[in-house]
Amino acid sequence: MTLKLLQRFVFGGALVVVSAGCVSRGFNAKESARVAAPADQPISFKIKPTTQCSTGDVGAELNMTHPVTGKPLKVVYKSSDDINYLSKGWESRIPITADFFSSKNLGGYDSSEIKVTVIDVRNVNGKPHYHYFSNGTHMETKQNWSATKFMGASYSIHNIRVQTKGAVGADIRYNGRVLASDLDIIGQESNNNYAGTVKSLGGHKNADQMLENWLLAGKRTPVDGNSTSLDTFGSNWGPPSEPCGASLPPTSVTDLTTGKSTSLNVDNTRLSSSNNISGLTFAEWMKRIAVNERDPDTMPKLWDYTKGAPTAAQARAAKSSLTKRDLEILMYGSAAYSDAEFRSRGLTGSDCARSLGSNYSESGGQPRGGMMWDGLRDWPHNAGGTTTLTKVFGDGWRTLGKGGSGDNDESVIGAMCFPGTSSFKGRELIVYLHFRNTNGRSAPKYKHMHKVAQAVFDVMIPGLRAGAPKDMGTSVARAPVEGEATITNETYLKKVTQQFSDIKDDPSLWCKLPAGSVLAYKDREDGFSGHTKLSLKFADQACPTFPKDDIYVFSGHATFKDK
Repeated sequence: MTLKLLQRFVFGGALVVVSAGCVSRGFNAKESARVAAPADQPISFKIKPTTQCSTGDVGAELNMTHPVTGKPLKVVYKSSDDINYLSKGWESRIPITADFFSSKNLGGYDSSEIKVTVIDVRNVNGKPHYHYFSNGTHMETKQNWSATKFMGASYSIHNIRVQTKGAVGADIRYNGRVLASDLDIIGQESNNNYAGTVKSLGGHKNADQMLENWLLAGKRTPVDGNSTSLDTFGSNWGPPSEPCGASLPPTSVTDLTTGKSTSLNVDNTRLSSSNNISGLTFAEWMKRIAVNERDPDTMPKLWDYTKGAPTAAQARAAKSSLTKRDLEILMYGSAAYSDAEFRSRGLTGSDCARSLGSNYSESGGQPRGGMMWDGLRDWPHNAGGTTTLTKVFGDGWRTLGKGGSGDNDESVIGAMCFPGTSSFKGRELIVYLHFRNTNGRSAPKYKHMHKVAQAVFDVMIPGLRAGAPKDMGTSVARAPVEGEATITNETYLKKVTQQFSDIKDDPSLWCKLPAGSVLAYKDREDGFSGHTKLSLKFADQACPTFPKDDIYVFSGHATFKDK
């Protein structure tokens, strides 16, 4: 129950406390301080990157207690054959628990500020089965900013395959640059120019038509008035520009295996609609890419979706447009290459704008890139930390993802694989979160996303963040949740209501303080003068429920209310 502090530094009278595993990183790359992958990331992509998630077989039904209502709940999982994704209206056929999340199990965040859609993927008799969970917001369209960039990249690779009748895919060079390296840059720093150029390989109007004719989404009645369709994907991430000054869109690509160049039919259409996409559609696109050939009927096909949707029979008969190699490059960028391939593709050099893969896909000598780059930024941290995950799952876990941020919104999509162990069947999750600060909360948006993501993990995989994962519905002690507060001199002088010594050894007292109480402690070495910000973890096992925005924290030096 006691918080173990890793280090303590004193700067000009201000106490700065750093707790183990409490590095804060944002979901997107809008702010330069939030773009580095975790320093303790132990996974080596010298191993062959996997496109699969290995989890054990389970039953198609799970009986548990509803985490919000407390009533008995039977969770039923269905296969793609049961749901029939190849016919319109699949949204009405999916098994979904739309009231699974609420402010009660999301740390006090309600549906006006946080949108949550989770797809739980389970193997039943060796075939993927699905159940969808939400806080009732899964059909609401939102502008998801840079988080949609993985959609643009996957569509463009599909388009190249279709135009070349399957001959050419992601292993290409265009406009003097290597696609895999551009995916590293998009993942690592979310560069809008590079992302726009990659999407232009497929085209904006064409991408919107794929949304409609592959996912069979869009063109439905909107729920929030954002567009004429529920889902649209014809826009970009800012003014289009070509960093290398070449043609935009690119008019040809060169296959890096054969050296053969192929001309492309370019789509110069720019749609005025924004990338407004519902949580359900967004998570579904990611799910189909992550599950890929384990559920081949749901993969994008070698089909020109600009000419309409295939029939169910045509879709089943067609080959998938994305090959295993394409998926590896999409997921891992230049880390999908062997060392020899990395060198032969010139990724140790530079293009016209900057260094290629060696500058973006390696950190500490370990290469990583593509969707894994952005997926490393926050998902492992919120799932317990890279050290904990590797201790439990070895090097088989992965967190793919993409995040985006606007002036008022923060959005993130992630595909998490936690493989089976001797004591745990494993879990595969697709998680979509969208936050808008409608309730006037302090702290940056991404910090609220951290808290919600941690709460989602606690519900979906109890014990994961503590290194002891259990199946959903199992009762376990909650892992520490990251918190932050500011102690001011006024707080210390005027609002102390109880002596530090009275509670420091008895965590059960932490929940019994009167609402509005603020505790502070001053020793001869450190003083709370001016504004002192403490970033640390707090243990809330003793307090299963907290009043909203009224959390008491014990750090070993100070106990205070989270503002």
